[in-house]
Amino acid sequence: MHMVKHTDTRTKRGWLLGGLLGLGFLLAPVSSLYAQEKGISLDRQRVFDTSDTLKIMQKTIYTLQDLDFAINWIDFQQGKIYGESLRNWTIQVMIWVTTDKNGKTFVGFKAMYGDEFVEDPRPINSFFRALARNVVDDSI
Repeated sequence: MHMVKHTDTRTKRGWLLGGLLGLGFLLAPVSSLYAQEKGISLDRQRVFDTSDTLKIMQKTIYTLQDLDFAINWIDFQQGKIYGESLRNWTIQVMIWVTTDKNGKTFVGFKAMYGDEFVEDPRPINSFFRALARNVVDDSI
């Protein structure tokens, strides 16, 4: 008789996406008011102390490419970026970039594995760590 170990598929998907997104340092989460307005949970957003939305969008695109994501669609006017993993075509990401009237730029991130949203915060945090490194690095 063979023993089969049951593992949660969401955990596997989170680890898979986490492996694709790398590691780095963490940014502070954004305010709950902004999260409620945009309908994105706090653990899927970060704020940058700049009003340069274009710079943050460019750095987001560079970050996704560094993490082996193909950019499928970009809308600079609406601040939206869509991409998918070159390593695993079932992983897709959707990113929103917007600047508020106080000069802060918010980045929202959602990832999907197949038809399900990735709930594991580790790969999402890994993406934001990589983005933070790229935002600080002016050589990119």
